[in-house]
Amino acid sequence: MASPYQRKLYEQHKDLFMLIMRLGNKVAVQNQLRVLCLKLKLYTDRREYNDTIAELHENNMISYREDIYSSKSNLIVVENPVLTWVYEELKEKGIKINKAKVKGTPTDRVDKSLFKIQYAI
Repeated sequence: MASPYQRKLYEQHKDLFMLIMRLGNKVAVQNQLRVLCLKLKLYTDRREYNDTIAELHENNMISYREDIYSSKSNLIVVENPVLTWVYEELKEKGIKINKAKVKGTPTDRVDKSLFKIQYAI
């Protein structure tokens, strides 16, 4: 069950979640995502971005997985209840996405995410 605080965090960082969900298919490499977020001016500096990611992780809205290509970065995986909220919001707009939760090491998702986010950068 989602807490009101989780919902508040979702509303504050909705753009971040949409980037991960739409570009990364629920998965993003942390270093790549940071560069993109700073270029888009979602966060003012690296510290604000890192603090946000840490807070979202502490509140079980994202999880970390080991990056299969580099030990210098983590994969950020969007978790429930965020999956449900984004899915519902996109469904209202007529945009369909795969609602399945990421299980194990998502190698095919990582490849697509790396390419799409790097292209956006």
